[in-house]
Amino acid sequence: MKTQIARGVSLAALAAAVAVIFLMAPPPARASTKEGWAPRAVARAPAYEGSYPSILSSFRMSGVTVPYARGIFAWSINAPDVYGIFYQSTNYNYLYKFQTSGSLVSTVRLPGAVKLGDADHPPEGYGGCFAVVDEGAHELKAYTFTGSFYGVIRTLPSDVVAYGRGGYTKGYLYLATNNGVVFCYTPTWSLANSYPTGVAVADLAAGYGYGHYWGDYLEVGSRQAGDPIRVYYGPAGVMAASFALPGIRSCGAVGGGQSYWCLRDLGTEIWAYRVAIAGLMEVQTASLGKVKALYK
Repeated sequence: MKTQIARGVSLAALAAAVAVIFLMAPPPARASTKEGWAPRAVARAPAYEGSYPSILSSFRMSGVTVPYARGIFAWSINAPDVYGIFYQSTNYNYLYKFQTSGSLVSTVRLPGAVKLGDADHPPEGYGGCFAVVDEGAHELKAYTFTGSFYGVIRTLPSDVVAYGRGGYTKGYLYLATNNGVVFCYTPTWSLANSYPTGVAVADLAAGYGYGHYWGDYLEVGSRQAGDPIRVYYGPAGVMAASFALPGIRSCGAVGGGQSYWCLRDLGTEIWAYRVAIAGLMEVQTASLGKVKALYK
């Protein structure tokens, strides 16, 4: 149970507010006229150059009819491969392996799954696996990259649709419901905070920076057409920024520290985007210690 201060402001939110004193708010992204990253169908979408977020690369992952991508995973922004979690029909889910250029390398069926979706790095203790929400079975599951079912990580409420893991001070675990409530947990699954976002959540991605600043940031993608990606101080639930990406809506994301991969529905196709969201400056040791202390 989180302790409440006046008018429902949590201690975690107060900590984030103090953290802003040291980190300051990230500057807004500066628009650019560069259009080379976008497919022809979205050539008018804004791009970013010399600021963050910045789209590094993209490729078409699937169409919008079965089999189609519902989740994405990559070990890091510089990993040579990226994985798509594909849905064919109930109990038929697949792991597609792509090169970052978009070339398909392999496919394998993921057993023991009803309807898989948003994926991210697993909690500690699941080395060599990725974690993914099974919306049909209401479970967070772990799979190996050869397609073997490793086990159920956690039973989920029936309305949970998104999962993320990451952070600067510790590896926070996040779950989100389809009506927009985010739950933040410690690495041992102790509830740290929960808060409404007011959006129909599609995916989560957690990292350790945004813009030019360190912190426990959480990117929240919406399934509602036209919504931007929202950036929160994850444990506190304080919205820090928002930014737009090509396409209609989000449909999968995975964090990677200063960057992330995400899926975007462009109407008739689903594209994977590799996005840099931070170019982190050094933080003085004294300030860094104060910021970390806020989250203990």
